[in-house]
Amino acid sequence: ERALALEARNRDLADRQDYEVELATLAERARIAREIHDNVGHQLTRASLQAEALRVVHADEPGVAADFADVKRTVDEALQLVRASVHALNDNAVDLSVQLERIVEGTRSDGGPQIELEVMAEHAPANVANCFAAVLREALSNTIRHACAQTVTVRCMEHPSFYQLIVTDDGVGEVQASGRGTAEGMGLASMRERIEALGGTFTAGPRAGAGGWRVFATVPKQQGDEGR
Repeated sequence: ERALALEARNRDLADRQDYEVELATLAERARIAREIHDNVGHQLTRASLQAEALRVVHADEPGVAADFADVKRTVDEALQLVRASVHALNDNAVDLSVQLERIVEGTRSDGGPQIELEVMAEHAPANVANCFAAVLREALSNTIRHACAQTVTVRCMEHPSFYQLIVTDDGVGEVQASGRGTAEGMGLASMRERIEALGGTFTAGPRAGAGGWRVFATVPKQQGDEGR
């Protein structure tokens, strides 16, 4: 039991470290994007306006006006490229389905139960995607080590106001499922903390009347993302 607890703790620490590194990376990307937008973007916009003003001033000189028009066109193209780069750099959405599929494929390659995955939420904020990925990784690990399950079903859905992750298995008997909950207290606590840190709700326990285990998590969308 001590070895299992230490293993779970080490895994949780590694996941948390990866999560914090990801958050720090996103924060730095956002900072760089703001710097480019505020400084380079502003200067290019100013240059474009100056080129247009000079083109108007020299309207009676077709050759000079044409040169300034070319300069303005080049500056505008550069501005569009900068804006596209800033949007790409500041994009905090990730492909949630790809993350979950990688976890499932990695679990399948290690043997174990059959896993059915359905994702109806292609994109989600990075913090939600990373959180769901960590919860799924822990849930599958618990299932493989303790559930003696034949089938695991993973459903991830996007609703108008929240994201939802449900992981169920057909593990043997409620007694074993209850014991699993006791043995995996640290893992369950870690999953709960991750979900609740995003303002979500988390439950895990035996499936009433069906046997096996069920992990249920929802995370609300941030303001401005509802109904997307």
